[in-house]
Amino acid sequence: MDFFENIGERKIIILSTTTKDWSKDEIIYSNTCLDKIRSDIKAAGYKSKMLIVKSSADLKSKLQKFDQNKVVIFNWVEEIDNLKYGYHIAPQILENMGFIYTGNNSRTLINTNDKIAIKKTLLRNKISTPLYTTIKKGFTHLNNWNTYPCIVKPAHEHCSYGITRRSVVDNEKQLRARAETLFERYGQPLLIEEFIDGPEFFVSSWGYNNPEILPLVCQDYSYTKDYHHQIYDYIAKWRDKTKISHRCSTRLPADKTTDVPESIYLEVSNAIRSTGCLSYCRVDVRVRDNTPYIIDINPNPDISIQGDFIIATSRRGYNYGQTILKLCDLAIKNYKDYTTKTFKYPKPVFPPVLPNYATVTA
Repeated sequence: MDFFENIGERKIIILSTTTKDWSKDEIIYSNTCLDKIRSDIKAAGYKSKMLIVKSSADLKSKLQKFDQNKVVIFNWVEEIDNLKYGYHIAPQILENMGFIYTGNNSRTLINTNDKIAIKKTLLRNKISTPLYTTIKKGFTHLNNWNTYPCIVKPAHEHCSYGITRRSVVDNEKQLRARAETLFERYGQPLLIEEFIDGPEFFVSSWGYNNPEILPLVCQDYSYTKDYHHQIYDYIAKWRDKTKISHRCSTRLPADKTTDVPESIYLEVSNAIRSTGCLSYCRVDVRVRDNTPYIIDINPNPDISIQGDFIIATSRRGYNYGQTILKLCDLAIKNYKDYTTKTFKYPKPVFPPVLPNYATVTA
């Protein structure tokens, strides 16, 4: 295994939130992940401590007991203070208190919460992404939109909320019907995007100064030829016991396929840099006619045991806990580079670090 040269004697603080509103199955799965992380970290020769917090005030209080120079925080705080998508709150607190932590900073997490803003950023940097338009509640026209099939999404949601097979529409009548449903449920602007009928890849990366693209993962949609069903929607992603989920949950190593365009690496790398995702992230890409299209940027990707990010790091030879140690090591290195002024904010275009499929050894 790679030597985690920057961690030294620091203890790994595994920072998470309470799960009072979770289902029984969700709590069991979360505890399984946390237990596995601690077990793997111990096996690698490092010390760790669980820190479960109830609120931002509780977080501040408990952090005061730690020396910033003796710990590194693995930040796994999702929602806090009952704020939906409040991913940025914990990083703000950690930054203000001087702690080194894993994950993207609060500014990046805030900026990437808006799908429309992300689309504008990608286009401004000449990065390949599907055609799109936006509409607000009460719309009377579709901004001359006439590209079908297309997919309709809430503009400020994550985790595939609002996305089902009905999201992919074939004509204006279907589009308007789906839009009205989403307006009623979510009450926010909608993103209408050209649907790219082709293979879907989940492209993970880690690193700051020169992010490394991890081995690609390809979503297997071979169970159906109907493109309306060839999406990784909310049900497939989060409801593991459904038939759709089991059919749609097969993910294949992308190097086993023959249709991965070489340009996917540069497009993803530029997307990462242009949106400031310089810690770790996952980019969703679909390919049509050998052209990759950036669909979504995930600055706070799922890193549970079955998540795409962990599948990618396992192909680099890292077990679950070693992945967390690597993220901690990168966070410390970035902090050192930044404070010694050797960190340079990267330009949008650069030669990407390509995946290394070789298994690393302990």
